[in-house]
Formats: sequence, structure tokens, C-alpha cells
Amino acid sequence: SLRWVHFQEESIVMSDSDSDEYHGTGLTDQQLRSLGQRMMNSIPVHDRTHNLRKYKNVFTGKEAYQWMATDPQIVETGARIIDVGNEMMKIGVFDHVTGDHSFKNKDLFYCFRPDLFRISGAPSNPSRCDFASDEIPNLSGEQLDRVMKRMYNELSIEDRKFHFRTYHRVFVGKEAVSFLVEQGIVRSRPDGVVLGERLRARGDFHHVTKEHVFHDKELFYRFAMDE
Repeated sequence: SLRWVHFQEESIVMSDSDSDEYHGTGLTDQQLRSLGQRMMNSIPVHDRTHNLRKYKNVFTGKEAYQWMATDPQIVETGARIIDVGNEMMKIGVFDHVTGDHSFKNKDLFYCFRPDLFRISGAPSNPSRCDFASDEIPNLSGEQLDRVMKRMYNELSIEDRKFHFRTYHRVFVGKEAVSFLVEQGIVRSRPDGVVLGERLRARGDFHHVTKEHVFHDKELFYRFAMDE
């Protein structure tokens, strides 16, 4: 039978005090990706451990902040480094390891997303957010397609409200995990998170504001075919 690695949602640092207003940077997406490539080749990216858990190929917000503070392009624009980092995250240059934080000058763990680097045919770097172990089966695209089709046909997809805003044709992450477990597709809720994140990462669905990876929480997600 298939075995899945357990993934527990957690934050590396509990305090979160960066609340300054966003001021914009004036940098294009191409400039931000180019900046990300330079940073990826300059700062230390390696496996790190926190609370007995190993995170593969990560760097810290402090390391990225310090590097960006000396980058001539950023210095020339006069943009705030925090804003530059958050714009890089917004276009998918890198992520917080659990998707729970924006960019901060703290000892939080982040990882590059080289699958989105397509500048001048540059080869991708192996660094990535990787919670997987060798025990996770390499499901074929056809197998993932079947799981996604069942989720789309059987989950409760409807208009939902949050903070006086209506989100059309969305499903709830927690309900999706329950479905995967109850239908015997996975053995446990952590396993369901792993599978759900695989589907999200390949573009089958996304968080409604694209601020989160897949979580076993009351978060809203929308299938790509409903866009």
C-alpha cells in the first residue's frame, strides 16, 4: 500500500510584528526574477532543522534581507527591501516553508521555486520547498488526474463568505482533507495535506488569494477550471 510522509503545519517563529504599509518597488516581474536568480546563487541554501524537523534547501529571511541590502539594483531604486521580498514572493520566486508568513527580516525559513525561473533558458536549481521523503510514491500524472477529478465532482463547491466578501465556487481545505481520508485515498489527515499540496503545486487549484499553500484548515480554495 502507498505510504505518505506526514506534514504538520507549523510556523518557524511565532511572533509576527512586521505590519508596515506596502509602498511598491517599481521593479518589473522580469527584474524581480532576475534578482531572485542572483540571490539564489549568492546566499547559503541548505538543509536546516527546527524543533526536530528538517527543512530541505532553505534560507532565512535575515540572510535574504542582508543580501538585498547590498544589491546595487535595489539600492538604486530606493525600494524598501521588505517590499521587494514580498513582491518576489507574490510572483512565485520563493515561498515561506509552510506558507504562513510573508517576507520578513527574521530567522524564518524560505525556499526558492526554481520551476518558475524561465529567464533566458536558464537551468533550474534543485533548491525547492521539499517536505517529501523517499517514502512518498511518485504518482503518475494520470493518477493525480483521477484524484483531482473525484475531488472536483464530489466536494462541496459553492459561494462562501468571509469578512463580508463573497468568494465564488470555492471549497474548504479542511473538507477536502476529510474527503481524501473518508474515501480511503489517504490514510490520515497529514497524508491528505501532502496529496492536496501536490495537486495545488501542479496548478489544479489555488488558495483564493494565493496567500497559502494547501492546509487542513478553514481556508477557501478554487479549482483552476472554475477560474
